[in-house]
Order: sequence, then C-alpha cells, then structure tokens
Amino acid sequence: MTQGARVGGRARGQGTPGPVPRACRGRGSRARWLSLFLAGSAGSLGAQVNLPSLPPPPEAMRDLPRLAWRQSLVLRGAARGYAVDERRGSDASIAERAGGITYLLRGARLAFRTDVTPVVYGATLGGGSTTQLAGITPVQMRLDWRWRDGDTTRFYVRSGTRPIALDTAQSQALGAAGTSTLDLDAMAFGAQPMAGVRHAVRVSLGDANSLSFRTAAEVSPRPGGVDFTYWTGTTLRGGVAWQRLLGAAASARVSADVSRSFAGDLDGRNLFPGGGNLVLDARTSGLLDGEDGRWFGAVQGFWSRPFANPNADNLARLIPQGQFGGVQALLTAEVGSLSIGPTASLLRESSAADARFLIAAPNGGRPVSNTVRKEGSGWSVAGGLTATWEVVEAVDLTLDAALTRGGVDLRQREELRAPGGRPISAIETRRENTISGGWVALEVTLRW
Repeated sequence: MTQGARVGGRARGQGTPGPVPRACRGRGSRARWLSLFLAGSAGSLGAQVNLPSLPPPPEAMRDLPRLAWRQSLVLRGAARGYAVDERRGSDASIAERAGGITYLLRGARLAFRTDVTPVVYGATLGGGSTTQLAGITPVQMRLDWRWRDGDTTRFYVRSGTRPIALDTAQSQALGAAGTSTLDLDAMAFGAQPMAGVRHAVRVSLGDANSLSFRTAAEVSPRPGGVDFTYWTGTTLRGGVAWQRLLGAAASARVSADVSRSFAGDLDGRNLFPGGGNLVLDARTSGLLDGEDGRWFGAVQGFWSRPFANPNADNLARLIPQGQFGGVQALLTAEVGSLSIGPTASLLRESSAADARFLIAAPNGGRPVSNTVRKEGSGWSVAGGLTATWEVVEAVDLTLDAALTRGGVDLRQREELRAPGGRPISAIETRRENTISGGWVALEVTLRW
C-alpha cells in the first residue's frame, strides 16, 4: 500500500484469509516475507511509510472460493537485540520486545484491516546509562472499496504513538541504533496521528501484463508541546507499477513511487527529515517447479532516495537519513504441512548533511561562521530461517529468525571561518561502529 507495509511494526497478516488450494497454501507467508523484512529494515518512519507493500499472489486470489466474508486474526511476538560497538570510546546495547495483533475482514468488494503493536525498548549507552521506552506504535485502520478488479479506493487512519513525543534522553536512546539497515519497531515512537485516502487504477495490457497507477493524500495535525516528535504535515503521493504474470504460479513487478511532505521543523523539535522520497522497486516471486510444485522463491531489489530533506540529521538518527537500498531473497520448500527455507538480505544506506551556524563575536563584532559537514554510511547482512506449519486447515504457526551483522561509519568536519571568509580552524572526526545481533518472531494466524 502507498501508506507503507507498516508504520512501526512488521506488517504481519497480509496472507490471504480463507481456504487456499494446496498449490497456494503457505505462499501467503512465503511471498509476504519480502515486504515484511523490507518494511522492518527501514529504521526511520519516513522510509517505512513510503515503501510499497507486496500483494498476495494473483494466482492464489484467483483460485479462492467465492465466500461472502472471510476473516483472519494474526497474533505475533518478536524479540530483537543489537550491540553497537564503537571502536574508539563508548558502545551501546539495544534490546526490544514487541507484540502485535492484526485483524482482517474481507468481502467481495469491501476489506477492513486494523493493526496494533505494543513495544518495550531499552538502550544501554556508554557509561552504563539505561533508557527504556514502553508504549504502542501507531494503531492503524484501513478500509478498502474495490470498484472492479484492480481499481480500489482506500481510506486509512493512524493514531499517534504512545509516547507521542520524546525527550532528549529518549531521542538519543533511539538514535543509538537509528539507521535504516536495522529492524526496530520502536523507531516509530513519537509519531503524530494521520489520516489519508488513496486511489489505485489498474489497466490491463493483455492476459499477462498490467499497469497500475496510484495517488494518495495524507494530513497530520500540527502538534503542540515542547518535546521531540515526528510530524509529516500534508503529504502527497503517487506511483506506477508494471506487473507480469509468469505462467500460472509466478509474477514479476517493477514500480516507482514518489512522495512529498510539507511540514515545518517545529523550532527544531521535528524528527521527520522533511521533503520527499523516491522509491524504485523490482521483485519476482512464485513456484519454481510448476503450478503444483513445492519449491517457492522470491527476490526483491529496491532503492530509496530522499530529496529536499533539511532535517536529515537529528537526535533519533545514528547517521543522517540518506539513500537506502538492498536486495532480499528467500527460498522455501513444502514438506507435508510445513513450509521451510532460508532468508537473506543485504542492505546499505549512505548520506550527507550540512549545517551552518553563526557564532556571535565579542564587543559587537561580526559573527564567526561555523560549518559542519557530516558524511555517513551503514550496511547490514542478515541470514535466517522462516518456517510455516499448517497446524490444522485454518491455523498456521510461523517462526522467523535471523542473525545480523553490519557497520556504521560517520565522518564529520567542523570548520570556523572569520567574517571575511578566512579559515580559522578545522576539526575532523570519525566514528566507526560494528553492529551485531538478530531477532526471532513467532506468529499465529487464524482464518475463518
């Protein structure tokens, strides 16, 4: 969805509810993995919001029985932990526990979905100081009306988080792991409520090809208070996607999405980087050994580039927000009632940010110019396992786990210049971090 695969939580429960033919069984969890990991790996709320979601496999939707109403309930829990070690000085230890509930009701033309995710986040920084945040990421509700196959209007709302604003210590605790290459639900803390509407139109180009066009508009009320918060103001979105069916059991899709937000910096309190974002995405997924096969594969590559983002460097970021991209894949085999296989991802972020200040000179002299240039990069490699067990006809149990290894490099140059432009001094510093950790998640899906 244009709103994003999630805001502050793994977008579980996107599998198709109701009975599924055996050839499609388990593919909801399989195909869902790419969009879940992509959304989860985006460490800033802006990146999470702008990424498109992965729809259910078209062939699975086509073969579903025509029931009046179908429902599903997804219960999930996850534990994540990362160690951020600075080679020169302090380090940080990050731990998070998250739960979640997703409910989906789907009819012939109408679909309703709601998500809620409670989170407990703790960060122990260098020197032994510990900051803990406990709350709820945005509660989301959306209502889809399908005019015809491929043409849909969506209305969606998102509550503010609890806490809805962050003090300096809480912002710095999130900033200890604030890079898009790490998966943390708590990165959504401090977000303001939002409401939006989206319309999508699909144009058929024959039996196997189609084009989809989508536009959206979102509004978030201006917050008060004095603490740090994440506020997007008014946002406009647009996108286009080309999809091709590769036989009866696979598909490929290429898409481009762009967004532009209009919000103030709230006198330095806004954690939203500002501006807009461009996302390019290419993916393919399906059965590797025919329509009745047991081997399923999926590959996705994406690239995200922010623009006009004057607040790319803030307290909730380990490095400034910048270009973010990666490749992710999975391969699963169906063994009886169990679908199991490996997952892998390679993610990278690179950024730069400039800031200029004027320092007052004594005795009423002309101010001194202070320019700060930051250049940052981050990467992560993750390998894991996903397994879905169909306990009974309408109950699935899914276990996901992964180990992550990564790093962050931040270079900073601070330069003082006299009123006439003559350099006074320049200081260059470098911060290098290694990141290691992982996560495990358990999910139960009930369908009726």
